[in-house]
Amino acid sequence: MNSHKSIYYTFLITFLVVCFCLQTTASPDIPLIPSPEYYQSLKDQLSKGRETKDYQKIAQAYYHLGLYESRYSNTKRNVTDYYNRAIEYYKLLDEEPLIFEVRTEMAEEFLKNSLVIDAKEILTENLTFYEQYDDVQALFRVRGLLLDIALLENNIVDYETQLKALEAISEKQDTFALLTDYYTIKGQVHLGNIPWALAEIQETILKDSITIHPKDSLAIHLLISEIYTKSKDKAKALYYLDKVHNAVSKLPLNRDHLSYLSLSKLLYVSTEQYDSTFYFSEQEMMLNDSLSDRSRLESISKISEQYKSKEKTTAIKILELEKKYNQETNDQQRRALYVLGILTSILLLSIYFTVRFYSQQLDANSIISSQNEELSKQKIQALQDELNLKSMHSMIEGQESERERISKDLHDSLGGLLSSIKLQLEHIPIETGNIPAKHKQEQVQSLLDYAVGEVRNISSNLQPTSLKNLGIVSALKDLFNRADGDEYPEIEFQHYDVPQLKNMVALSIYRIVQELLNNTIKHAQANEVFIQLRQEDNQLVLQYEDDGIGFDLESLKRKGMGLENITSRVNYLKGEMSIDARLGEGVSYLIHVDV
Repeated sequence: MNSHKSIYYTFLITFLVVCFCLQTTASPDIPLIPSPEYYQSLKDQLSKGRETKDYQKIAQAYYHLGLYESRYSNTKRNVTDYYNRAIEYYKLLDEEPLIFEVRTEMAEEFLKNSLVIDAKEILTENLTFYEQYDDVQALFRVRGLLLDIALLENNIVDYETQLKALEAISEKQDTFALLTDYYTIKGQVHLGNIPWALAEIQETILKDSITIHPKDSLAIHLLISEIYTKSKDKAKALYYLDKVHNAVSKLPLNRDHLSYLSLSKLLYVSTEQYDSTFYFSEQEMMLNDSLSDRSRLESISKISEQYKSKEKTTAIKILELEKKYNQETNDQQRRALYVLGILTSILLLSIYFTVRFYSQQLDANSIISSQNEELSKQKIQALQDELNLKSMHSMIEGQESERERISKDLHDSLGGLLSSIKLQLEHIPIETGNIPAKHKQEQVQSLLDYAVGEVRNISSNLQPTSLKNLGIVSALKDLFNRADGDEYPEIEFQHYDVPQLKNMVALSIYRIVQELLNNTIKHAQANEVFIQLRQEDNQLVLQYEDDGIGFDLESLKRKGMGLENITSRVNYLKGEMSIDARLGEGVSYLIHVDV
């Protein structure tokens, strides 16, 4: 009886130690299902920290805000920004361990969204730091993430290196034994050794499943689902896939959702349930597109933050120079105003006496008749302008409505049809020795892949989905990403304080930039393009410049269709546009729109 009790207490203590160690290697705790009040409390903590200049409180608030968005926000617009701000304040406090802890969280977020290169760069630097200070928990976590990256890159040598290091840590601290078994089995699954993995998982992870920490349960259940799926044990595969689905449904979209959809598709393919296969295949394709777009946004955000950190070091000097320059400019303007005031007074007096002299010579009836005629012309012109504006509104809104309809038809109908054809083609049986038929099938599949890609590109050009989901800045970034290559000019995009825009305003700005960029690519032979979007008072300002061959505005007798479309969009927004262009010196557009 006593021996049973001792075994029970030993098991309980081991379980608690495992939970504690895994928890200390992870990020600070936030509620499992945080409420809006929790998010607001972080904002309040940030405000109080700023008021009292408590850098420790500010750093913690930014860190927890980053964790909150990483785990519970689908847009994740501010994750990188929050983590970088936390790092900056921890640097002021000289808190090196916390700096590298935040960096590990950032690397894990990049890895979840398929930004493998960025994640690997951060983790490699963190590994050196943790090896120097012999932080076992943090070291185990970093090596586990590097092992995942090695499997993603199919780098078996690096995988074996990281696994040996994890095993060495487990020998010193056996609380990591379960996770070490997980990584070992995961590698064998990657190598295709399914029977061994099936036997091993039943002897290790499933046998000790009570010690699985909630933080690791999703990854482990995904691995178990993959093993049972590939071993064609449908009942057990569905059981664990259901556990995975319950977990990922509470999380933002990331690589775990993609793994769930891929395994579900594989399971139904193996059981020849093609309706379910098609459903999960379509969901996987849509999510993969969404994650690819968001990955590009995250990469751009990371680069932007790197540049911001460099700019902060010179901000004070720039402000001092600007202050001196503004003082000199104000003095010059003051002197110019005095001179201008005197000249204006003289001019007004001259005009007054001239008008008075000639007004006495004119007949009163003639003046009244002339004024009435002028007023009539102005009213006619105002009515004509209003009519033209209404026609322009109807035309532009009709165009965008038709583009949206065509985009949806292409994506939902033709795109789905092509994917269905490809899926059916993959399951057409071909005799093993019939090499020409197999080659022909592969050619047709390649053409279908190309067609699906073309449909997706055309649909995105007709109606950018990122514009509604993420806003004008993200939509423009996506547009510029698609114009990335040796055949395109280098694009520099800046944006400052861009407000939330109405749908038609944002869409018109997007179309203007799209048309300007098309003109540059087709005609300007430019190497560089500079685009800036900013808010000044109550106006949105768009500045567009390229270093191409330019054109002569004086000799431009008839506007091209592209420039006509741009002018129509600006008029639709009741904005103003100025063009500065010279032959051989590029072109510059400046557009102001009230918002």
